[in-house]
Order: sequence, then C-alpha cells, then structure tokens
Amino acid sequence: MKYTDSVIQIPINLCSSLGLTDKKLVTVYIGNKSAQCRVAAVHIKTEEDSNSILGSNSLAAKLSIPAGMRLNIAQVGDKLRIGPLIGILSRNQTNGAFGQDSFYRKLLLQLRKQKGLGMVFSPQGIDWKNKRVRGFALPNDGTEKWKQYWFPFPDVCYNRYFRKESDPWSYPLLQRMKTSGVISFNAPMGSKWRIHSWLSQEKELKGFLPDTQLLKGIDSLKNMIQKHNQIYVKPTNGCQGQGITRIRSSKGVYLCQGSRDKEEKKYPEIDKVFRKIKSTAKPKKFLVQQGISSPNRTGKFDVRVMVQKDGDNSWQVTGLAGRVGVKGRITTNLHTGGQPVHLEQLLGQCGFAHGKVDEIISTLRELALTIAKAIEKHVQPIGEIGLDFIIDEHGGIWFLEANSKPGRRAFSSIESNGTNRMTISRPMRYAQYLAGF
Repeated sequence: MKYTDSVIQIPINLCSSLGLTDKKLVTVYIGNKSAQCRVAAVHIKTEEDSNSILGSNSLAAKLSIPAGMRLNIAQVGDKLRIGPLIGILSRNQTNGAFGQDSFYRKLLLQLRKQKGLGMVFSPQGIDWKNKRVRGFALPNDGTEKWKQYWFPFPDVCYNRYFRKESDPWSYPLLQRMKTSGVISFNAPMGSKWRIHSWLSQEKELKGFLPDTQLLKGIDSLKNMIQKHNQIYVKPTNGCQGQGITRIRSSKGVYLCQGSRDKEEKKYPEIDKVFRKIKSTAKPKKFLVQQGISSPNRTGKFDVRVMVQKDGDNSWQVTGLAGRVGVKGRITTNLHTGGQPVHLEQLLGQCGFAHGKVDEIISTLRELALTIAKAIEKHVQPIGEIGLDFIIDEHGGIWFLEANSKPGRRAFSSIESNGTNRMTISRPMRYAQYLAGF
C-alpha cells in the first residue's frame, strides 16, 4: 500500500487488541463523517505513539480534517472511531483573529497532546444542510498558524459563546446540534434568581446564602433596605459586574452607587431610588440581595473559585483567587478594574490568623464542590463553573453567584504554572471523556 492511498496506520499492538489485520478494509468515523480505508499495521517509533493512529493524506481529505494529525482510536460495536473531534463555540470572527486567541490556542494545543483534534467555530460557520462546520484549527505543519477548514460536526462542543441580548444563538443552536448527535457542555445555567432558587433547596447551603428576593416592586426594595440597611440590586441575567446598584440607608437618606459610578449619590426617599433603577434599565428583571460588609479597608474584595470536571467526570477545585476592586467602586470584576490577589495574602491582610485563613480556604473548597454538584442536578453536562464568594468581617462565607463561562485572568497572574495548565487541560480532558475516548 502507498501512503497516498486511503490508509490508517495503526500500531501492531493496537491492531491485535482491536482484532484488526494488516491491509484489512475498515470504515472509520470522526464526528459525523466516515470513510473506508485499509489498515497498515506498523511498528511504533516512540512509546508516545503506541496508542494513537495516523491517517494518510487521502483519508484525511475524505474525513474533512487536517492531514498529519495523530489521533486516538476506539472500537464502539462494529465501528472504529478516531478522535475526538472537539469544537469550541465562539463569537463570529474572521481570519482566526479571535478575541481569546491565546486561550483558544492553548486549548487546541492541549488537545493535540491528548491525541485529539480541535477547532474553533461560530454560529455563522455552521452549514446545517450538509452537517459541517467552517472552523479554524492549528494544523500539525510546524507553522502553528490558524487555518480554516470545513469540518464534520464535532463529537463534542465546548460552549464559550458569550451571548449578547440581541443574539438569537447559543441555547437553541446547542439543542439543534444535539439532534445531530453533538454533545455540548457549558450551556447557559439560567438567571441568578434561578440558581439561587436551586441552591435554596439544599439544606447544607442555606447558611451560606445571603437573603435574596426578586424585585417585584417598590415594597420589595423598602422591605429589604429596612431589614439589612445595605443591599445590592442586580440584573438577574447580568454579567461582568454590569448594572449593579448598591443602596445604603444612612441618617434618613439613601446613598446609591452604580457599578460605573465613582461615588455615591444621595436620595431623600426610597421611591426616587426605585424610579432611578427602573429608568436606567431596559425591561429587565432584578433581584435584591443582602449586602455583606467586607473586612478589607483598602477596597471591596471577593473570592473566585474555579471548579472543573476532570477526565474521570469528577468535580475538582482548580484554583482560588482573591479579587480586589478599585478603591471607591462597588464591584471587584476584572473588567471594571479589579485586580487578582493571592487569597492567603489577602485574608492575612484582613487580620485573620493563619489558622482561620486555613479554615476559610478549606470551607471554600468544600462549599464550591457542594454548589457545583447542586447546580449539576439541573444543568447537564457542565464542565466548569466560576463561583464567587464574599468573606465577612467575622470570617463567615457567603455565596454570591455562578458563571458558566469563567475567565482565567484571576489565576493567570498569581497562580502557579500547574494551576494555569489545569484550567486549560481539564475542560479538554472532560471533553475527551464525553466523546468516549
């Protein structure tokens, strides 16, 4: 056989375990595509290649994948599957100029280490009629430059699509891909209110959830400010700290500050506060949440905990980081100027003793895993969640919100290389698990 023929090179040891013989005619599958080829039983050159296959250029062309990619092989019934082929759903881009270029590049290179194949695509790149996807990939040609290909529908879709209110995409798209056999993970989890409602049903979490109510009218606002003296009003579907207002009652007036404001504004009546909130917002739903006083005198801070599924479908805590907001601002989000800080260092600066710091971090880890498992009862499959907590002046821990598409910035500048690598490797190993490899 010539390598220019449709050939799949399989190590002799793998041929034996799969019941294959040299020159046997087989059908191989990747994603939703299949092609016939001949087996070429080969001696391996390195131990690294002992459990992977290499297809000829002709076979790669038939399967609509880049040539020269080493891939895993699995036998499912009478089918020989190679891959996995993982698609990363992103916003529409051209020429591979992705807004998260470095992040996507790391994901695809990690997948290559796992003997898988990845590509980045957008909703506009889906050809539903022919069940194929126009995606960007990093071919194994030594250039490491983005190139565009038509791919089969992937085995698994890793959803990194940040939906805007005007977008018709995301969830309906993922449901449609599901009917074509694509497994997607990290679909939207729902509103902050929905997640709060789920977690409120968990007995072991009730002591860690701030008092939270839907803003149904001015009475909701009055009752909460009378009860807690400091409250936060948040859009139920907000993100990146946008649209949040803090309200404090002080000496007969109400002090309000929005997430974009540098200072508080005074209002003599709560009715005017309510009208202000409603006038600056589109028809949105809001929740009202008990305010928790932070012990840090230098600025507001919270804690981001990254929890991810691993290649064995188990939840793991990948990293914890403190986030300190700009002095005078009410949010800590990195998009609004917040800065990541080592959590141990931050808690020490707040006056907590070493033993108390250890206790807080241990409890955060346990809580994060409990919350992830509780959310997973309602949303599946989900591979990672960014969980935000606040620590009060007594060391009490309060859960604030969950993010199904967490960023890595809070960890990239302060954590070890091992933690940073895990934030990349775990979603790809989980994707490989979902694909059956």
